[in-house]
Amino acid sequence: MKQIALLSLCLIVVAIAGTSALLAIQNVDPVSITLLSFQSIQIPFGLTLTACAALGAITTALSLVLSRGYARQR
Repeated sequence: MKQIALLSLCLIVVAIAGTSALLAIQNVDPVSITLLSFQSIQIPFGLTLTACAALGAITTALSLVLSRGYARQR
């Protein structure tokens, strides 16, 4: 049962990665991100998408590590 769950998770990750790669290839126009009053330089959409995905993965990993460390202390 655990192997089926792991296989399903891998298939979902591969599907998301493939979809985002296809989206990045089709949209090569430069974009700029505006957050509050700050605006970034214009960079390709694929690079922006990759950077946002990496930042989200790092944030998720750090929050999981910190929450498990906090749970062990209790």
